[in-house]
Amino acid sequence: MRKTTLKQLFQMGYAALSSLGNNCIFLVGRDGDMFALYNIGEETVTFLTDTNQQLQDFPTDEEFLGDVSIATEKRDLTADKVKVAIRDIMLRPRMIFGEHSTKYRKFATQGMDSLDPEKLQRLACRVVRIANLYFDELEPAGLTHAIVTNLETLAAQLNTQIEEKEDAVFNRDEATEKRIEIGNLLYNKIVILYDIGKTYWFDKSEAKYNDYVIYNTPTGAPPPVGEKGDAEGIMINGATNQPIVGGLIVADGVDAPAVTNVQGAWNVDDIPTTTTVLRASAPGMGNVTQAVNLNPNETDYVVFVMWPVTTPPPPAP
Repeated sequence: MRKTTLKQLFQMGYAALSSLGNNCIFLVGRDGDMFALYNIGEETVTFLTDTNQQLQDFPTDEEFLGDVSIATEKRDLTADKVKVAIRDIMLRPRMIFGEHSTKYRKFATQGMDSLDPEKLQRLACRVVRIANLYFDELEPAGLTHAIVTNLETLAAQLNTQIEEKEDAVFNRDEATEKRIEIGNLLYNKIVILYDIGKTYWFDKSEAKYNDYVIYNTPTGAPPPVGEKGDAEGIMINGATNQPIVGGLIVADGVDAPAVTNVQGAWNVDDIPTTTTVLRASAPGMGNVTQAVNLNPNETDYVVFVMWPVTTPPPPAP
């Protein structure tokens, strides 16, 4: 997942922010005479109500993440079919030309299992092209136009599903920014109204003053930046040494998991320094827990080596 360019201004979850919005609506109604001094009335209540409803109705990150996972699974399933089809074709030049011949090496399928989907798709197109080039020579070994066409169809399908996966990731990124934008609008309005409330009730009512304190800190401000750190790194498949796309990294105290991009890279900002472990998962991989040492205003770099559930990791040295 690419790092959003929009900074979240509130240090709380969306459910807590929505609850704060409901409380703000109540306070504006309760203390209407006070807010009238600042020409704040029904228009502000309508804004709070509408914006808070938008936040509540916005699809959760889990929904968009589900779309990413579904698209990834479809793409990977087709990639497996492409590999099977390539192996089937490659038996023919092996039989006719031999593995060490120039014509066999021209297909360049060595190391196919370690290729990412994009490179695999390009390889499939090359195999189709060269198989057609040598079709007459390979036909005696059982190569048919149907076999070649099958791979060509699968390659086109894989290309489409690669784009669908990229679209799903983009849609999630876009939704993340939109959700932050709505949250920031609501939070900014609440901060202004709560500052008015604190100023007005400061020397009049301690109880009502406390009603307008957002964060449970001595100053009522967000927790100090020094109590949070950042983490970033990569996730790789230990069996193939290739980056894992769409893997999840969960940090305690952070609402949404990070998702690895096409390079396997990820990042999580504003993690409470009390967090001591990060948890990683990916489709078809065993879960991994990694210890972290988070320091205020610093970034800890973590590499997650994931192993397929069908391939146990090697024993520790």
